[in-house]
Amino acid sequence: LDERVSVLFARLKSVLMHTALTGTLNESNSQSKRQAECSCFLSKQENTFTVFTMRNTKRYLKCNPTERNKTLLVLFTAIMGLASSIEHFLRIPPSINVRTKTLSRELLVRNETRADFATFAFTAGAGGRWDSESCKSALRLTYSSLVRSQSKFPRLHVFTDDLTVVPKSTASGIKTNIVVHQSRPDLLPVNQYTGTNPWLSLSRAKLDVVEHLMALTGRNIIWIDLDTLVFVDLSLTNTHSWVIGYQHGNCFNCSAEHVSQGGPFDRTIEPKFDIFGDLWALNLSGITAFRRYEAKHVSSGLPLPSYDLQGYFSLMLADSALPASLLHDVLDYNFGFVCSGFDHPSPKNMGLKVVEGTLSCPVEASLEKELSERVGSISFTAPTFVDMVLKEPIGNFTWVENEHARAYLQSWFHVLT
Repeated sequence: LDERVSVLFARLKSVLMHTALTGTLNESNSQSKRQAECSCFLSKQENTFTVFTMRNTKRYLKCNPTERNKTLLVLFTAIMGLASSIEHFLRIPPSINVRTKTLSRELLVRNETRADFATFAFTAGAGGRWDSESCKSALRLTYSSLVRSQSKFPRLHVFTDDLTVVPKSTASGIKTNIVVHQSRPDLLPVNQYTGTNPWLSLSRAKLDVVEHLMALTGRNIIWIDLDTLVFVDLSLTNTHSWVIGYQHGNCFNCSAEHVSQGGPFDRTIEPKFDIFGDLWALNLSGITAFRRYEAKHVSSGLPLPSYDLQGYFSLMLADSALPASLLHDVLDYNFGFVCSGFDHPSPKNMGLKVVEGTLSCPVEASLEKELSERVGSISFTAPTFVDMVLKEPIGNFTWVENEHARAYLQSWFHVLT
């Protein structure tokens, strides 16, 4: 598609350029031939108000080479501008160096799902967070949570360097719908973090991968990390751009980007703008706004955010520069670290319970009017996900103290033994 679009606009520009130049060069040769027939028409227009119908306009331009050339130039510029705008709108983002295993035209275009998801499942060159075994278990459980929570069967795009980590079935034995993109972190587009921090560089590359998939599939993409469990239908947000805030609860300037937390920015960051990076969705307008903001930020010589994408999201929301909603304003659920008291999860701080048949957890008093007790997703860190969730048989959830919540989770994933 990108080659055909490029060829189309190259031909269009060539034809327009040829037309404009030809019209200008041939003007002097034909001017003398038209001089006689034009003199009569022009004399009638002198000192006379003329209604310029389409016919009169053509005759006037024909008899006025200078005005004709100006008009051609204006038309040429306008059409070229339109062509460039369309070309920019349809542009294919920098290609991602991948080998897609189960990709087919039929798979990409069939309308079986309202939302596509994407994730990384790298076992090397990604900051040492995952090995093959933990990556495989995490991917299976996270995808199982999507299958259980989404109203229509979800498709997940997995970028990985190890094909063995991709499950063929969910925890409950359902066949997966996973598109495997074989790649490595060092093959992803270079960014400002490349060469300094492999984990931050990989995390920043999420946006490039999402944009690539949007161009490839023609669909909006929801990013999800390996260590995130989802319990609500996110396909309802398919036309929205959204992010998740309140990473540290109702605490001003507790963002990792603030100087008080060791970050590089001495500016007020509201609690709701303290953004997560594990679950988000930006449409093309959101991605365009991000790239514009990032380019200006870097060119101004400002320090890079400590936490790549989510750091940029926080700054952009504080500057009213990100056209995105907070997910809890779109869906009446809580997300992120709410259930662990806005701290990294542990068996001791997870306050899961079941209320009226729905997985829930208490919300701190200062945010009761902002956040629902109903759980939409639970965020972990890679170490806590491995220690709490993956070191026991998948789906056991023995670390959940509340017996009703534990039974709810076991039933939710309906693990086959």
